Amino acid sequence: MNSYKNTTALVTGASSGIGRQISIDLAARGARPVLVARRKERLDELAAEIKQKFDITAVIMVSDLTGAGACESLFGQTKEAGLHIDVLVNNAGFGYQGRFTNKPASFYRQMTTLNVTVVTELTACFLPAMLERGKGGILNVASMAGIKPVPYFSVYAASKSYVNSFSCSLWHELKGTGVHVTSLCPGPVETEFFKVAEASSE
Repeated sequence: MNSYKNTTALVTGASSGIGRQISIDLAARGARPVLVARRKERLDELAAEIKQKFDITAVIMVSDLTGAGACESLFGQTKEAGLHIDVLVNNAGFGYQGRFTNKPASFYRQMTTLNVTVVTELTACFLPAMLERGKGGILNVASMAGIKPVPYFSVYAASKSYVNSFSCSLWHELKGTGVHVTSLCPGPVETEFFKVAEASSE
């Protein structure tokens, strides 16, 4: 098991599912997690669990990352708190299963903002300092759905295709810098995702 002692890892979408488990796994390796999500009560519960299991004090930052200027605001909060982010986990996101025409444009704007724009903006915020230090890691949570088009998951699959392409491009650009970029492409996982996605057999 790799040691992340003396490192700080920011995880978006940390209140449930994959983000929650990644936060726990990072703490198990010695990292101090910065937990980011909208639901403070969920983050409080996770921070208490991390403290009890690993004697590590997680940092909680409540944020709706789809809001205007939210990424820059989060970056500013970490600077004000004196936090140097060594690992950035872009995990926050959601999908929808169904016909494209079932949802309005505003719904897809929110999805692409979280799944695409937030990933891009947070990376742009935190990457320069990693490059200055000559080390760091970025984990972008994509999906197997991003490997090819998926009917009835059209926007979600396209957004995760962006994450894959963006991650692979950055990986190439950052060779030799000490900063590593990884795209995580899970298949179906038992989380709240499918409930939020209104998944059906359509």
